[in-house]
Amino acid sequence: MRILVDLNHPAHVHLFRNAIREWRRQGVEVLITPREKDLTTRLLNLYGLEYQYTSNQKHGALGFVTGALELDRAVWRAARAFDPDWMMGTSFAIAHVSRLVRGRSIVFAEDDYQSSKLFWQVSRPFADYIVTPDTIPDDFGRKHVRYRGLQELAYLHPNRFTPDPAALQDFGLQPGEPYSVLRFVSFQASHDVGQRGISLEAKRELVRRLSDHGRVLITAEGELPPEFAAYATQAAPHQIHHLLAFADLFVGDSQSMTLEAAVLGTPALRLNTFVGRTPVIEHLEAEYGLTYGFRVEQENAMLEKVKSLLADPHLKATWRAKQANYLAGQLDLTAWIVELPHTIEKLAARPAREN
Repeated sequence: MRILVDLNHPAHVHLFRNAIREWRRQGVEVLITPREKDLTTRLLNLYGLEYQYTSNQKHGALGFVTGALELDRAVWRAARAFDPDWMMGTSFAIAHVSRLVRGRSIVFAEDDYQSSKLFWQVSRPFADYIVTPDTIPDDFGRKHVRYRGLQELAYLHPNRFTPDPAALQDFGLQPGEPYSVLRFVSFQASHDVGQRGISLEAKRELVRRLSDHGRVLITAEGELPPEFAAYATQAAPHQIHHLLAFADLFVGDSQSMTLEAAVLGTPALRLNTFVGRTPVIEHLEAEYGLTYGFRVEQENAMLEKVKSLLADPHLKATWRAKQANYLAGQLDLTAWIVELPHTIEKLAARPAREN
């Protein structure tokens, strides 16, 4: 079997890296085609995963169009030479290219249609299969494959990840030292057009309040304002999940890192204009109480929630219990992904049910 894995975001390196290693152990030929965004290729290098680079992310409406054409062309060239049986990934490119080569496309997504309309409009008509969590409300018909869980469980499920307190030394921390993590994003992706997150004033107040309860570490897309430079994390990015796991609190305007912190049993607060419109995160909040979402006009409410959570001496134990309750019903997504091509083949081989 030959599988092309196309990656469009650093989080998607994590989504597929364990499956890629397992496929290769099984003798499957795998070609990785990343698009550079933030830390994508750096993560691949850190994990020792060889790849064939495609393109850089571009910004703005014109940048999206030219970037999409560039990405389609680069993935098509790679697929034509590699001749895959399957093309998996998180970008629209494999859906388009699958119409021009032999391989069938399996497009993974964690956002519903309303949250990411442009992505679905350019992906759905061309994809052979669409894979989403079962909490997504959309029904994409016969090509839709659902699973119980989140993309983050491909690398943060207990079968795949064990937090290591020794890794905190890479961040200048000692085991048991109190600290909080902040994550600020740039809102430059195509699906971020017109979206907003935490204001500069609220960021300053967060740093001030959290500093009273321990160290504050900031991870960000792009350049941080000079006033926050002293809080920036400098350690290797593949260690970030150990940092999240032992943090007292996570606050940010990032969708992905909010989910990661929540799955790791760390209280996670998110403020952006996506709040109320992202089913996978809303599910974690409503059903399991692992995270809190605040709209951009609710910055004061977010700051008050930070204050009340940090005043709870049993905060971490409470969240560990919530985490255990959540994980008890979730699958090991990597194991499921590894078997997915075989599962689809078996389903396709079944005779149609007679009426």
